[in-house]
Amino acid sequence: MKDGMNVFERAVKRLFDIICSFFGLVLLSPIYLIVYIMLRLQNDGSVIFSQERIGYKGKPFNIYKFRTMRVDSERDGEPLLAA
Repeated sequence: MKDGMNVFERAVKRLFDIICSFFGLVLLSPIYLIVYIMLRLQNDGSVIFSQERIGYKGKPFNIYKFRTMRVDSERDGEPLLAA
């Protein structure tokens, strides 16, 4: 890779990214739980939205997000603009 980092610097950055991500998840998990409960109380459908996307070098991956639209909001297949 041509990013200006040697192997040691790349390993330190990776370790830093993993540690920060872990602490971010731990700190934000109560907020995620509150959002989950609020969305669950508002509608009957699933709360988590899953979608396959294409990542680095064409490798597919799944992304998971909180569902903020109704499940049947685009019944005819065409995207709807927010009103």
